[in-house]
Amino acid sequence: MSNKKSNIFLFLILLAGLIVRLLSLNSSGMAFTYDQGRDLLDLRNMVLNHKLSLIGPETSLRGVYYGPLWYWLSAPTLIISNFSPYSTEILLFFIVAISAILLYRLSKNKTQGLILSTTILFLPVFFDNSLIPLNTNPALFILPVIFLLLTSKITNTSWIITSLLSASLFHFDTFAALALVPIMIYTILRSPLRRMYLTILWITSTSLLYVPQLIFNLKHQYPEWTTIINLLHGQSSLRPGTTYIVTFITDIGKGFGLNHWLPVVIISTFITIIIIKYHFPLTPFVKLNFIYSLLLSSILIFSPFRLGPWHLGAIIGSLSLGFVILLYSLKSLIAWVLLIVIFTTSFIYDIRPLLHNVPQTDTANIKTRLTIIDTIYQNAEGKGINIYTFAPNVYDFPNQYLIWWRAKTRYKYLPKEYVYLSQQPLYVADKNMADSLIEIRPAQCSYLIIEPYESQKKWYDQWRGNFPIFSKQWQFGETRIEKLCP
Repeated sequence: MSNKKSNIFLFLILLAGLIVRLLSLNSSGMAFTYDQGRDLLDLRNMVLNHKLSLIGPETSLRGVYYGPLWYWLSAPTLIISNFSPYSTEILLFFIVAISAILLYRLSKNKTQGLILSTTILFLPVFFDNSLIPLNTNPALFILPVIFLLLTSKITNTSWIITSLLSASLFHFDTFAALALVPIMIYTILRSPLRRMYLTILWITSTSLLYVPQLIFNLKHQYPEWTTIINLLHGQSSLRPGTTYIVTFITDIGKGFGLNHWLPVVIISTFITIIIIKYHFPLTPFVKLNFIYSLLLSSILIFSPFRLGPWHLGAIIGSLSLGFVILLYSLKSLIAWVLLIVIFTTSFIYDIRPLLHNVPQTDTANIKTRLTIIDTIYQNAEGKGINIYTFAPNVYDFPNQYLIWWRAKTRYKYLPKEYVYLSQQPLYVADKNMADSLIEIRPAQCSYLIIEPYESQKKWYDQWRGNFPIFSKQWQFGETRIEKLCP
């Protein structure tokens, strides 16, 4: 395929990837949970205070944080979009597109480059994660670029880029970054003539990207270092409910883990059969993907943290990439037919929400949350209101941000109160400063947003006992609105 034709094809698949994602967002919305709400509140404070954050979101270990790169990169899109809750998703779109372009440009074989780009644009594991603006998800799209650089000829420039990208993973997904460390060390050891030079560049790059967190620790009496030291001495600061491998296996048995590990098992089985049947020598890129997935799996399985599906994306993504390029390397008709089947079924999977345009009622979906907020404002007819939210187990950060944004951009006034409960300590940083930018009208009516509370009925009853009986109610899926005035 000529360069001109391959460039045109790249443009077309990038355009198709963007269009399908935009249509999917318009049709099905996106996840907007505690994490997205927390990130946008932090970003809002950073922008309004004109001050760069030195840390990112908190990790599963209390007192230890990701690096601030996710916030720094998201801030421009937040400003340009006028504080839109979709701003972090816009950033993720850019990361996906840049990764697809780099995979194409860095590949010596342009056909392989197009296959790699198509894979990260349309395979379900990449497509689904690109529609969830979570700080860990950029790692899924950075890793393939790192793997391609590591399996190409190492130059000074390529090693600096690789070192910076590998260091950036600590800002997005600590587990994914740790699994890459042995591979980076092995790469250095394989270059005896430049071993010291490569080591210095790698350590310098990693140290450079750690500077913001270093400053944070020096300014605040070393909270991260203290937490890690306490953990090593057995004084655990793990979040409640986190356990070791036994609980992880139990989760798999309950079906939670199995739903996410099943693709890994299927892909691994296919890979094993192909290798045994064809005695095919793996290309460096394929081998690196498989080795990395094995390293990351080992880290996650023996991790002392209860894991969520977001931790498994890099494993499934690496196995998927390795499998796709392994098929391409076979250069057989059967392999090409299988590749066509994989990409076709992936595309059908990606557009499935467009084929069944069902109204969105998922509590954690942004469309549901905005519909609920709009219903309250429209029912209030411009009168002052209070909004109280019951969101079990977590702070109501999603509603805290969306109510503020809707008031700022559409309704032009805020509720007098929009909190979990009156006369409680503030749990949103600089809330009063952000609220001062918008008119606040005296409340004439109050509304309750009640999210599904499952086993938290006692907690819910205590909370609900602070309010009178409702005069009207609406139901959106499992979320209920109650109006407390005539």
